[in-house]
Amino acid sequence: MEEVKVLSFWPSPFGMRVQIGLEEKGVKYEYKEENLAVNKSDLLLRMNPVYKKIPIYDAGSRIRRSKGEAVEDAKRDFMESLDYLEGALKQLSKGGPYFGGEEFGFLDITFIPFASSWFLTFETIGNFKLQFQTRYPLLHAWVKKCMERESVNKVLPTPERVLELVLELR
Repeated sequence: MEEVKVLSFWPSPFGMRVQIGLEEKGVKYEYKEENLAVNKSDLLLRMNPVYKKIPIYDAGSRIRRSKGEAVEDAKRDFMESLDYLEGALKQLSKGGPYFGGEEFGFLDITFIPFASSWFLTFETIGNFKLQFQTRYPLLHAWVKKCMERESVNKVLPTPERVLELVLELR
């Protein structure tokens, strides 16, 4: 089998998903860092000659700033999404630690990069507190359980590292 290559930028939750999935399946892969703001490798240009971007993620060059009502709407939508996920975890897990019960699966891989690495950034930039542990106790326990998995712990950056990068980009 030909070696798998993952082209991503370390804070990309979308790239993290790919890496966690490969780790879970035991697929060996080579990770190649692609910071689109700095340089586009020959490999990237060959793999995606039309868009010349990382196939799984494009954040653009600057973080957009919103003000006033748009920020408050975004906070409210975010909290409603977490309310929904808390309910979904309760219903789908059937008392197990993961969305699939005892099995770590697709939904876990999809959401864990955001929940573990990006929430501090959302709180800091949005100037609000999630009160994650008390308002979302099932999700809080789920994050802790996911972080015990080698595949997750190996791939995900610390929340502080993500926040530092975002503050630099602002």
